[in-house]
Amino acid sequence: MTGHAHHDHDHAAHHSHDGHAHEGHLSGHNHVAGQGPTVLDIGDDFGALVLYTSADLVGAEIEISPDGEPDRRRHVAVHSRHYPGGTAYAAVYYGLAAGTYDLWAADGSRALTVSIEGNTITESVWPQGVLAPRQ
Repeated sequence: MTGHAHHDHDHAAHHSHDGHAHEGHLSGHNHVAGQGPTVLDIGDDFGALVLYTSADLVGAEIEISPDGEPDRRRHVAVHSRHYPGGTAYAAVYYGLAAGTYDLWAADGSRALTVSIEGNTITESVWPQGVLAPRQ
């Protein structure tokens, strides 16, 4: 899949699994996000979310946080993702600890709640007509 050169941040806490560790509070920008195949880091206790949106949200940065912890948000940009049958528009959240997560609208309200299971890629759809933050 390919897409536009926007950035995403991961402000998640430090965690380790499958014999390797991941440091949180990454402040660097990934300026090539969405420009190639998407590789997802999932395992026994970690999953991923593919959040499909409409084309008008490309470039929006949709925030996610563990349910009940709105101060632990991270955001991921929506990208165009091209595949042989067409184009999808999606934000991809990786390395999510199994549990329930809230996704946030531009006005600060909860737009969607999803459940993430370990070793699973969850797919969901952003609610039609709900605006997403732009950075």
